[in-house]
Amino acid sequence: MKSSIALYQALISIDVEEKRAAAVVDALESDMQTQLATKADIDNL
Repeated sequence: MKSSIALYQALISIDVEEKRAAAVVDALESDMQTQLATKADIDNL
């Protein structure tokens, strides 16, 4: 995802350590896949 790369780069640019930046990106991606509804999910309601 472009947004994940952008977020990671933004965190690195403000001196967040690489492990922590990667953890933030991983957590966000996980939440986006499990917590957000897609258009198809809404249509199925």
